[in-house]
Amino acid sequence: MMISLRLSTFVNNVQRIWKRWTDDNGSLLAAGVAYYGALSFFPLILTLISGVGLMLCGLGVLLLIILIVGIALSAATEYSSAILPGSDRWWAVVRLCIPMVLDAAVFALTCRWLPKVQVLKRAQIIDSNGPLING
Repeated sequence: MMISLRLSTFVNNVQRIWKRWTDDNGSLLAAGVAYYGALSFFPLILTLISGVGLMLCGLGVLLLIILIVGIALSAATEYSSAILPGSDRWWAVVRLCIPMVLDAAVFALTCRWLPKVQVLKRAQIIDSNGPLING
């Protein structure tokens, strides 16, 4: 008895859904949503890739500059140590400071291009029991 009641309720629900689907011309609506969703997907991906590409291009150039400066500093160290004995310590300081400055520039540019998210001064955590705890 219970199974037949559930089965008849299920069949009635399916019939009602099918009637509303055909009354609303659901297949045409579904086709339209799929068509325009697929049609708008390519420009969305193109916009995202070009935006991220412009951001990464600046960082990539800066990282390339860091690589070139590191190579130039190594070459200058080798050249000057052959000419001026004892200049290795000076070059060690230079080779420490210049990459740090360039890495700080990469970090600053990365932080500038990331989205701004407001951070509260005091984090608020909700306890499992419900009261609010200020941390």
